[in-house]
Amino acid sequence: MDELRANLTRHWRHNLKLAKKNNLEVVEGFTGDLVREFFSPYAETRARKSGGWILPIGYFSQAQREMPEGMKPWFSI
Repeated sequence: MDELRANLTRHWRHNLKLAKKNNLEVVEGFTGDLVREFFSPYAETRARKSGGWILPIGYFSQAQREMPEGMKPWFSI
C-alpha cells in the first residue's frame, strides 16, 4: 500500500489523506437502493452542468430495471 501511495501525485495523496481524516466510505453495487442514493447528487451535478452529454436521470433507473444482471450499471457512492 505504501508503494502504491508513493507512486501517486501529491494531489492524489492529499485527497486520500482528507478522505481518511473524514472517514469517507465508498459503497459499490447495482442494487435499487444504490440507484436511489445516486439520484440526488447526480441531479445536482446535472443542474450545474450544461450540455447534452449528461444522461437524463431516468436512464439509470430504466437501465437498472431492464438490463440483465451482468450488464446493469455499477454505482459507487
